[in-house]
Amino acid sequence: MKPIYTWFSLAVGVSLVYSIIQVMFSFAAIIPNYSYFNYWQYFTTQSNTICALFILYRWSPFFRLRPMSSATYESLRGALVLFMSQTTFVYWAVLHGIFVIPDKLTFATVAYLHSGAFIYFLIDYAMQPPTTRISMKSTMSWISYPLLYAIYTFTMAQFRSWFPYPFMDPKKAGSVTMVVVNQLVLLSIMLSVAMAVRWLHNRWYQQRLRLALN
Repeated sequence: MKPIYTWFSLAVGVSLVYSIIQVMFSFAAIIPNYSYFNYWQYFTTQSNTICALFILYRWSPFFRLRPMSSATYESLRGALVLFMSQTTFVYWAVLHGIFVIPDKLTFATVAYLHSGAFIYFLIDYAMQPPTTRISMKSTMSWISYPLLYAIYTFTMAQFRSWFPYPFMDPKKAGSVTMVVVNQLVLLSIMLSVAMAVRWLHNRWYQQRLRLALN
């Protein structure tokens, strides 16, 4: 892989870490009794942190010393494409404009956290085409984290009546029924995107394999 892409990837990983921290402290500066704990309950914060760690590890000397298997790497990359596609979609389709953003820098970093990693992984696919197939079992395992996130969020809400997103809050969504409907819609979208990612990945891999054999 060209050194320039390695440095680009590292820059993306570092910028994600910076953006996560910058947004946290920007909101802490304007919100009384700001909860740092709550900030880390957002799917956006968690998914971007996972992406940053994955990218920084992938392009560090540690990866070269102890690389992942191709199957593990491809599955993790597919999972992150899924997570960040949802982060991007939900923000721009539902949440954009709801939260008061303190300044232009924070506006830019918030937008970056909701789009940057997703765009990066699309670029990464172009730079590093699939090297192995993704199994159905691996694809279904991608849904585990969003499901656990939802279960954790609703469980915590029983003790402190706080939700990270309005579509998860019965008071803001209108009713418990609407919350259930919202979660089922999100789940169906995630399943559809997961299957699409797997299909596109495996189709691309098969095409490359046929070209290599010809």
